[in-house]
Amino acid sequence: MRRITFIACTMTIILMLGCFKTTQAQEFNATVSVLTPTIQLTNKDIFKNLEIQVKEFMNNKHWTTDNFSAAERIECSIQITINSYSGNDYTANIQVVSSRPVYGTNYNTTLFNFLDKNFIFNYKQFQALDYQENTYISELTSVLAYYSYIMLGFDYDSFSKYGGQNFFQKAQNIVNSATSSTGPGWSGMEKDDHNRYYLINNILDERFKPFREAFYNYHRLGLDYMAEDNEKGLNKIIESLATMAEMRNSSVSNFVLSLYFSAKSIELIDLFSSASSDKREKARDILVVADPLNAEKYNEKLK
Repeated sequence: MRRITFIACTMTIILMLGCFKTTQAQEFNATVSVLTPTIQLTNKDIFKNLEIQVKEFMNNKHWTTDNFSAAERIECSIQITINSYSGNDYTANIQVVSSRPVYGTNYNTTLFNFLDKNFIFNYKQFQALDYQENTYISELTSVLAYYSYIMLGFDYDSFSKYGGQNFFQKAQNIVNSATSSTGPGWSGMEKDDHNRYYLINNILDERFKPFREAFYNYHRLGLDYMAEDNEKGLNKIIESLATMAEMRNSSVSNFVLSLYFSAKSIELIDLFSSASSDKREKARDILVVADPLNAEKYNEKLK
């Protein structure tokens, strides 16, 4: 189901925007930056060219069969930090962040924020960035396509329950196709269990379905509903957090949970700091279990 079709049932502003179909846009409105803080080169044109080509690759390619209006494009940022290079081979980090608007507000909520430190790729200036589904062509385009589908998956999951399944499956297909790659991040045999392989396998694990349902409840039935009924929206958010707290003590990996709360902790404090004392205390008690890394912050800000 197209995002516009689903949202239009209850979100008037999106319905109005959806009426303008004369211009169709691709799925992403990506900002891209390539940083070279440790590279000593007089001419860094190759990195500027890389930045331009990655931006065009993300924004000009059709990633879905759905029609997106310009107003529906997913806001995201990609920051590639080059740490070293040898010839055409680059060792880098890539940070990927995506967000979507909250109904009835001018606020964008972060859906995904991940720093991938295992990014090694080959790039020649002005080379075409080519990608074909189910075929490993290059490390650069495979990584970019992988995160495109991860962002799409979380975006669609936030609007309909398990709505991103098809895109998460495409991300897993990229992992499977990358078995011929010598680059890090694609294997379950690596010491680093916070890589691309583990990320998508955790998301698609059947035991992880309660998180994905809670993710939908948090955004669609919680945040989006607050403009209409603040108390009901907060109650649904608390309910979703309680589900995540239960998962924290289960046998499911906490990798994706930790990613989620690293993106949401400030938002959660802002949401509940002005709530009634009973809701604030209830949220705090749940959050210190669901997100122990930020427990001190919750105890201080939500007391």
